[in-house]
Amino acid sequence: ASSLWWSAEIVLNFGRGYMRSGVVEMRLKETAKAYLRSWFALDFVLVLLDWGTFFVTELMAYFGMARGVKVLRAVRMLRLFRLVRLV
Repeated sequence: ASSLWWSAEIVLNFGRGYMRSGVVEMRLKETAKAYLRSWFALDFVLVLLDWGTFFVTELMAYFGMARGVKVLRAVRMLRLFRLVRLV
């Protein structure tokens, strides 16, 4: 739900007015440029991470990969122990 909210918020921020020289600027082109120069990059990265986390979690649940990741970690640890034994 929060991913949807913040995604919609990005779209709405393009048209959100702001104060410029004591006057509220409401022209879409100007508000979009101002948003792109100010908070857009941070908002975009955070929403992208939020959606990425959502999809990775869903994929892991669907394919049962959480257990697979634990197995990979165990195999990596075994390789590390074997490497330490050789040295």
